[in-house]
Amino acid sequence: MDHRLERIPRPRWQETCERFLNRHRGWLLHISETPGGEDVDLEAGVPSHAQSRAQSHAPSHAPSKRSQSKPQSRELVSDVALHDLVFTESDGAPELTLVVGDSGGSETSLSVQPLAIMLERQGDADAGIRFEQRDGNQIRALFRVPASPGALDGLAAGER
Repeated sequence: MDHRLERIPRPRWQETCERFLNRHRGWLLHISETPGGEDVDLEAGVPSHAQSRAQSHAPSHAPSKRSQSKPQSRELVSDVALHDLVFTESDGAPELTLVVGDSGGSETSLSVQPLAIMLERQGDADAGIRFEQRDGNQIRALFRVPASPGALDGLAAGER
């Protein structure tokens, strides 16, 4: 399946966050953080340059690429519903607050100081959103099931 990132121009961040929230409120997410802003391979969940380095520098007796490819990201939360995505700006510094909740009614807020915002797509379906932060880390919020918003019928239980 075709995985791709769409980098959002800075002037469109607020509009993109609002549209993303309106289209995907209530959708289930997995949120992870990758240190150092490494470019994560969308299919394997590992830094793509680490895979190519492992392949090009591996001696012939080295273990296979599959055994060397350990995910570099850490899961922050899993199977939580998107409740809110708030964009604010103070003295020219943008900040996003991602609010998610579980089926028990508790909410978790995640503050992001973005340098870049990218939408993740899988074919013609939305797969999630990625934030490259000022500290170099990347936050990825991926849907449990990538889908085109128009392909879904009805509201999430919390939206009724």
